Amino acid sequence: MTFEVASGHRLGISGLGEPASTKVAVLCHAAPGTGAIDPDPLASNRSGLRIIGIDRPGYGASDRYEGEPDLDVWLADVRDYLSRLDPTSREASGLDIEFAGVIGIGYGAFYAAALAATVADCPRLVLLEPSAPLFRSEALDDPSQWDAEGVDPMSGAVDRQRPALDAADSYGAAADHLLLADLGWTRRVRDVHVDSTVIGVPDDAGTAWWSRHLHHPRTIDLPEGGLPGLGFGWGTALTVLGGAA
Repeated sequence: MTFEVASGHRLGISGLGEPASTKVAVLCHAAPGTGAIDPDPLASNRSGLRIIGIDRPGYGASDRYEGEPDLDVWLADVRDYLSRLDPTSREASGLDIEFAGVIGIGYGAFYAAALAATVADCPRLVLLEPSAPLFRSEALDDPSQWDAEGVDPMSGAVDRQRPALDAADSYGAAADHLLLADLGWTRRVRDVHVDSTVIGVPDDAGTAWWSRHLHHPRTIDLPEGGLPGLGFGWGTALTVLGGAA
């Protein structure tokens, strides 16, 4: 579905997990990709969480932005969307929404951290296979997306990555590259003061970078990375967010 926020931009919204749950988590997808990516639908359904995947500008159903992409504009758009969840839920069901936190996968870790730093009362940040900062001379290559070695072909894990493959040459990938190559990320991450968990391979550059720059994060080791790592870590990430996966 799409949702038009106050700026006039349309956000592409995907619902994962338990759609009737009042406990909501926000998913920031890998790059390239969309919010429709579900690393393990069984774990998502068992978690009892309503997981909202939000497409970044130019990916999936979200609008492109005019001119160069602006992280602060995107953050304002997402905050506007989240601010409307509670009144909508209360009017429809009489129940209040509980914000469980934000989860970021791969390069989505940067967007998740920025969101956790600016959303009022965000309780938790969980990063699954987070990537290290990108330099402008480097290609956008998110290891959480592409390493399918050892994945059971019958599991559906590779097929669930198809939206990311389809988005690889889009405006969204170019926008991600510009924003991720911003050298101000180290400063931005210092503004994250919520309870943080990093789930990744111990000797991975991204795991090491986030473990070093976040304020006293909890770390959980994965036995391997890539798509197998997402499968291993997704249920753990949802449990950390307060789910029952």
